[in-house]
Amino acid sequence: MGSRYHIPKSLRGKPDIDEVLRYASYNPDAEKQYIDLLQTEEDFRARFYAEYREFNTQYKPEKPKNPAVKSSPLYKAMAERQENYYFNKAVFAYWFLFSAAEEYKRINQTKSQSKSRNDMPNHSASLQVNRSDNAGNKLSALAGAATIHVPGRQHSVDTGLMQDRDLKAMEAQNKHLNKLLIAQGEDIKELSKRDRENLTTIEDLRNRLSGFASKQLTEGNPNFTDLSDKNRPTKIAEYFHNVYDEEWTNALEVLSAKRQSSRNEEEAIFILMDIIKTIYTFCIKVEKEQNVSIITKIMRPCGATPMTDKEFNDKQNIVTDLERQIVTMRRAHCYEPISSIVQKYKESFKEFQLYKMYPEVVKYTEKCVEYIWLMRSSDPPIVLKWAEQGDRFDVNLYNHYTKKGDRVGMTVWPVVFLHEGGPVMHKGYARPM
Repeated sequence: MGSRYHIPKSLRGKPDIDEVLRYASYNPDAEKQYIDLLQTEEDFRARFYAEYREFNTQYKPEKPKNPAVKSSPLYKAMAERQENYYFNKAVFAYWFLFSAAEEYKRINQTKSQSKSRNDMPNHSASLQVNRSDNAGNKLSALAGAATIHVPGRQHSVDTGLMQDRDLKAMEAQNKHLNKLLIAQGEDIKELSKRDRENLTTIEDLRNRLSGFASKQLTEGNPNFTDLSDKNRPTKIAEYFHNVYDEEWTNALEVLSAKRQSSRNEEEAIFILMDIIKTIYTFCIKVEKEQNVSIITKIMRPCGATPMTDKEFNDKQNIVTDLERQIVTMRRAHCYEPISSIVQKYKESFKEFQLYKMYPEVVKYTEKCVEYIWLMRSSDPPIVLKWAEQGDRFDVNLYNHYTKKGDRVGMTVWPVVFLHEGGPVMHKGYARPM
């Protein structure tokens, strides 16, 4: 997690919640609640392992009935970053922690009540024994007073006194043993805590080592894929293709609807294709401007004007090294600038103003900006290609749209390549002439 929210290493944080809080405003109450929920889950697992395992197995992601779940500091802190890719998963993880805390409280209360009921007869019996002992002691004392001068009774009085001393010694020894048992229990608990901390530290070091080795192997190398990377190229390409199945279909329907406009389907397809082309060009431009701006700030912090192409060429070694670091930072924080890029695109392209009255087109545009920016943030960048009208129809790159033919009439959806000159990740769609 970020430097602002600190979770003890002894607790097992939830990765999705950590990812959302990384960019959320710091709230000490949210941090405290998060730590309390994690500690409660840990106590649940430690004290009632069988019940915790059953709860974890049978749990289904659903919003808890307790209304406090949405008014808590932790939920409010996460809600600031609803646009974050991990937000929905973080909410499910939060619901799990909240439900686990309620279940732990219920089980704890049930077991405490059961223990109290079981202890009550023993307490009563103890009182009876104590009363009997006291009565016996009083009778023994009276008997001793009455018979101390009577021959034959002295032996029974001495035996009673010895038994009383033995009973008190056993009670003292039992009390001492109970104290030792409690102390040992505390020691075991402390050792278990240290063991968990050590295991967490080992796991953290192992993950860091694995991440470092993976980074050395995969960074800038498209032939290797880190399966732990949620923004790996195959996932981004899959997200982008889903836009064609959902948002593109909805936008096409409203743009070509007879009751709303006089456009035919072909004109609507051209509009949607043109939006993708302008977004792709726009994201490349933003990427390059970002590189130039950062490099200029580093190399000429007091310069009034950006560096020229000649200056870049003269310091190519330094520029290349900085660009590599910029790519790494862009990938690590690829979601943060998306909202501002979407807004800038909407303001920059007048053509968008013609279609902003259609919510389906707006959503289609926003999704395209998000996933195309993620493509440009990959290392190396994922590439989109369009066929030109009259090109030979290549079935290795495009699927036929509505009919078959040998020549491309228009591109309906672009083909996605892993990188420039790389393999096809998802075929596009084209309508033959």
